[in-house]
This record gives sequence, structure tokens and C-alpha cells, in this order.
Amino acid sequence: MVGAQALVVITRDRRIRYRPVEKHLWLEYRVRGFVLTGRRSQSTTDSLAVLEKHWSRIETLVVTQPDGPWMYAVTNERLREISLL
Repeated sequence: MVGAQALVVITRDRRIRYRPVEKHLWLEYRVRGFVLTGRRSQSTTDSLAVLEKHWSRIETLVVTQPDGPWMYAVTNERLREISLL
């Protein structure tokens, strides 16, 4: 549903790219998304602060890369593309 409607996933599941079934579905359904990958556990408030810090770049990526699949790691310091291959 997410891929078919060209929605964007935001998750705190740092291990999603390492689970074969989930990775396969991400690729098959051409999902676009951002993964909060900080080294420490984050509260919802902390996660929102990190997203807010990078929100303009997130919006730019969503608009300029309308075709998935792609995945970006989001940390307090930066956004980094995650290889799905």
C-alpha cells in the first residue's frame, strides 16, 4: 500500500535492511523511506527533533526522487543513503 500510493516510510527499525523478507518487500514494492539510526535509544521527542532538524532535506529528497526504492539513514548529524543491493 505504501509503495503503490507513493507514500514515504519513517521508522525507527534500524535492522529493517538486514531482514531478508522485509528488504525483499521494500524492493518489490519500491518503497521510499527514512530510518532513524542513532546509536542510542531515542524517545519520540528525540526522534521528532532529529526529523525536524533535517526536514527540509527530507522534503527535497521526497520531491526530487519520486521513484523508489530507496532508504536513507537519519541521525542527529546527517542523512545518508543506505544501499539496498
